Amino acid sequence: MDNESREKLRPVLYLAAGAYLVYLAFKMYGGLGQMAGTEHTVSMIAMVVFGVFGAATFIFGLVVAKKVFLDQKPGAFGETPKETEESEQEEEK
Repeated sequence: MDNESREKLRPVLYLAAGAYLVYLAFKMYGGLGQMAGTEHTVSMIAMVVFGVFGAATFIFGLVVAKKVFLDQKPGAFGETPKETEESEQEEEK
């Protein structure tokens, strides 16, 4: 897989992973009524963690996708135009 394909696949994976974690958080919320005691507490903590990290991953995926798919310079991960130019020159060597 070439570098350009990897760069375009990465945000899609971020979006999918983030959406899945948020989905799991909502599924866990639906099952909270069937739990009691420590299991209920642990599930609530996991639900919050999954929801927060899922939302953060999804938002990060959107930001990266915007940069990659709109083909903006600098590079997708915060490179300056000079750094992007230097890395392209190194790849040509």
